[in-house]
Amino acid sequence: GEFIKSESSIYVDYARPRHKRLRANQEIAVGEVVVDLSTAEVRDQPDYLTIDLLSKHVAHPLGRYINHSCAPNACISVSAEAVIATAQINAGDEITFNYLESEREIVAPFDCNCGAPRCQGRIEMPVAD
Repeated sequence: GEFIKSESSIYVDYARPRHKRLRANQEIAVGEVVVDLSTAEVRDQPDYLTIDLLSKHVAHPLGRYINHSCAPNACISVSAEAVIATAQINAGDEITFNYLESEREIVAPFDCNCGAPRCQGRIEMPVAD
């Protein structure tokens, strides 16, 4: 069966107040649920704190602190309504997902400074012709 970690395995890092982040307290293996989004508050409209689950936009008290990375260690699973580890996450690692892979709209576009070799630079939806 699928092993679900309690949310005690993650915490919000407030060290840089203007750039809060979600970090792991312990090792999280590939395929494990990092954050269960199924009980998150449903919002009528997307905003910069929501996560897009296709049928709805949700605001989770911990999920809201997951930052974007162009080389993330987690992804959004719409079917599982969860944030799933896509790479080994070690204690102290920041948990990230690629907003462009799951969000249908980037409400607050921004410049990415993740440092990944294939960093997208500007995080915004392509403008339709």
